[in-house]
Amino acid sequence: MGIKICRLCLLPVESLLILLLVAGCNRPDQTKSTAKIVCDPNNGGITLPEGFCATLVVDSLGLRADHSARHIAVAPNGDIYMKTRSKEGGIVALRDTTGDFRADIIKYFGDMNKTEDGILWETGMAIHNGHLWASNTTAVYRWPMPEDGTLVPEGKPEIVVSGFPEQWAHSSKAFTFDNSGNLYVAVGAPSNACQAQERTPGSPGLEPCPLLEEHGGIWRFDANKTNQTFSAAARYATGLRNVVGLDWNTTTGALFVMQHGRDQLHTLWPDFYTEEESAELPSEAMYQVNEGDRFAWPYGYYDQQKNKLMLSPEYGGNGKTTIADSKFAGQFKEPVMGFPGHWAPNDLLFYTGGQFPEKYRNGAFITFMGSWNRAPLPQGGYKVVFVPFKDGKPLGNYETFADGFAGVEPIPDRSAAEYRPMGLAVGPDGALYISDYKKGRVWRVVYNGKSAPAVNTTGVLPTNTIRVQPADSVSDSSLTGAELFRKMECATCHTVDPDVPASTGPPLYNLYGREVSLQNGSTVTANEAYIRESILQAGAELTAGYMPVMPSYDGRLREEAVSQLVSYIKSLK
Repeated sequence: MGIKICRLCLLPVESLLILLLVAGCNRPDQTKSTAKIVCDPNNGGITLPEGFCATLVVDSLGLRADHSARHIAVAPNGDIYMKTRSKEGGIVALRDTTGDFRADIIKYFGDMNKTEDGILWETGMAIHNGHLWASNTTAVYRWPMPEDGTLVPEGKPEIVVSGFPEQWAHSSKAFTFDNSGNLYVAVGAPSNACQAQERTPGSPGLEPCPLLEEHGGIWRFDANKTNQTFSAAARYATGLRNVVGLDWNTTTGALFVMQHGRDQLHTLWPDFYTEEESAELPSEAMYQVNEGDRFAWPYGYYDQQKNKLMLSPEYGGNGKTTIADSKFAGQFKEPVMGFPGHWAPNDLLFYTGGQFPEKYRNGAFITFMGSWNRAPLPQGGYKVVFVPFKDGKPLGNYETFADGFAGVEPIPDRSAAEYRPMGLAVGPDGALYISDYKKGRVWRVVYNGKSAPAVNTTGVLPTNTIRVQPADSVSDSSLTGAELFRKMECATCHTVDPDVPASTGPPLYNLYGREVSLQNGSTVTANEAYIRESILQAGAELTAGYMPVMPSYDGRLREEAVSQLVSYIKSLK
């Protein structure tokens, strides 16, 4: 009988014993292995279907807003690598040395984030063909995986593809691989609906949309070559507004992606959409993507309630006209499944492990990080769902798999959520790992077959019409400034709490009377005139470092309402 010798076994005995504890000579076969069952009494604060339980790998990495945890990958030896948005040490490496699946070694690396232009690591994270892969906003990198038991790769990474377009929005370059040596990279469109005047009520869409030349699609490259350069010629498919979650379905032999739908149908087109319709529409959609496919953004969107592709109002739609009844008929591929609007799908993973029951094999897990713009309805998402697949296609509806991340119900706004699920990975033993965007918490989920309290896994599309604010019009002068602020969803972009980081807009506490730096390089004092102009004139004098998406409320607010808002902002200290 021949003997196969692992090259690690040629090391001194002391070194070998250490390595065997963390890696082992052979990679486990995750289709046959069985995960060790370790469970926290309350599953780390989340609810799971009967028979499942969870362990907290790490409770919190104490990340600030600019260090938000993103995608996650698990090595064959169980080491975990997670992306953050930190400019210093943008990748976190986690190791368990005691066998309880709780990280007791935590190291940061990726200091090449210290760039003059402030490029961040952003989202992409994977382990593939013996390399650790990561992406920032303009390139995809890789390191050889350490073979000596080292947790953190040494040296600078190889550049696989560089030259991706720099953009002020939807800048993540998430990626995945097929089984034939190809790398697929998503390039989002830095736009809501390709309007002539971005996020301005009534502004028409550009036709053709020039952004689609180098944005809004999937690009394909050789996963075995380095120093490739982004070009429009490498485009694989087009018409996808923003994809952060994507994965290769080995059963179908095709790429699947989750698209973030467009925003602000009512805000920009109030004659065609009610606030409730805008809260539910358009769908967050799953697409099967083949080479050469054209999808509908920005010319159309998917309405999951009508199960139809609709014509966007920027291109002549009115909420009732379908793509099939327009000049674009027959041009765009439809999604394979739709989900409620604005839930923010940020990862997609086909389960190839063997630890979960048979129904989960080759089905899709999706993280919905949670909405910011579903007012006047409660915010939605903040959960992990499962979509059963058969013969490479979704089988019916989705099921809620993991819930309770937000810790509050109903969810008034995203800042109220305690956790927001972000990344997904399958460990070598078939366990499912879930990362948290807000604090860097990581859950390890396994199947233990034991009974648990019943949870809602029906996956029925929500019909909740509870209003967070009772007002009927943003111009209602009977509302206080604080009520108007909430009613107009200002808090989705501007924080009024010093302990809550801002998102797309500058924080408003202590704003009044302060000097503000503008994107044109000048400064201005934030006095009453400046605040009033910012409300009434879209992009009047945009603050440096934030997205230029402030819509105009001129003609949509009575003078009394503007004064109420200005007074409220002045009072925020």
